[in-house]
Amino acid sequence: MSPVNKHLERLRRMHRIIKFKRSGTPKRFAAMLAVSPSTLYQLIAEMKALGAPIYYCQQRECYAYYETVELEIGFTKVNRAATPAVVRSLPEPQFAA
Repeated sequence: MSPVNKHLERLRRMHRIIKFKRSGTPKRFAAMLAVSPSTLYQLIAEMKALGAPIYYCQQRECYAYYETVELEIGFTKVNRAATPAVVRSLPEPQFAA
């Protein structure tokens, strides 16, 4: 697995764990992800920078979201008619068989 795919998969996993309030303490959450606590804090900061409304719930001792959100990472094919003319004028890529 490439480093980018590994990172994206880790973010997806973190989202699922946080979504269902299963993270536990930061130390436990870091252990679940096989990262150091400092790396966990960096990942959480990255998710916040991407717009994730994450907070740590002292009462439940776990991370949670302030509101219901979904993580979407990937590409979606768009309607060719909606593509700008400059892009439409480019030749289709030819791949070797």
